[in-house]
Amino acid sequence: MTALLILLAVVAVCVTLYTPNISAALLEARYAQVPSRFLRASMQRIHYRDTGPADAPVIVMLHEICSDLHTWDGWAEALSEQYRVIRYDMPGFGLTGPDAETDYTTLRTLTVLASILDMLCVRRAILVGNALGGRIAWQFAARFPERVEKLVLVAPRHPLDVKWPLLTVWQRTLLPVVLPAWFVRRTLREAWGDPRRLTDATVARYHDLLRRPGVRRGLSARSILLVMNLRE
Repeated sequence: MTALLILLAVVAVCVTLYTPNISAALLEARYAQVPSRFLRASMQRIHYRDTGPADAPVIVMLHEICSDLHTWDGWAEALSEQYRVIRYDMPGFGLTGPDAETDYTTLRTLTVLASILDMLCVRRAILVGNALGGRIAWQFAARFPERVEKLVLVAPRHPLDVKWPLLTVWQRTLLPVVLPAWFVRRTLREAWGDPRRLTDATVARYHDLLRRPGVRRGLSARSILLVMNLRE
């Protein structure tokens, strides 16, 4: 009887915490508002925004892990007065969705970025990156120095190494089916400079976009690759 009660309790918890996906079409209708556009680069459909004067110096903004181009909204609005500002959802995140080749290696990420710049006719750019985006920015600069004007790095490190054992279990087994909104809110509060500025709409957007089909499995694959690289 005790075993049965425990089993029923586990099933009840799983049913309560189960977090289904949201269709890509619904998410695009909700979040791909003007000036959002889509292009195809390295066989990948990319969600991006390109604002500011077309002939101005170019800034490319690379978001952190679990995020998307919306994280740069305030920066882009201010910078677009004097710069051409390009930002996009990296493969595995946001409305771009999972990588078309299921490849979340750094090389693949750099190749996609180079292809995006080619598609948008950008020869050189100022790269601005936060956390994962910062790592990608400096690695892109090392590989393609002739394409980078300047680097602006915001906390360009990956915080997951210390959580490796828990990360493996959670990412591989629970994340694809369990992602409660309260967990997203708590995680964002830890990352926000002033948690009072974290709005319900922002939490809802993060939660929604992480539920695009394939995104959570892509996040798991990328995170594990990143941590393995850091531990080498």
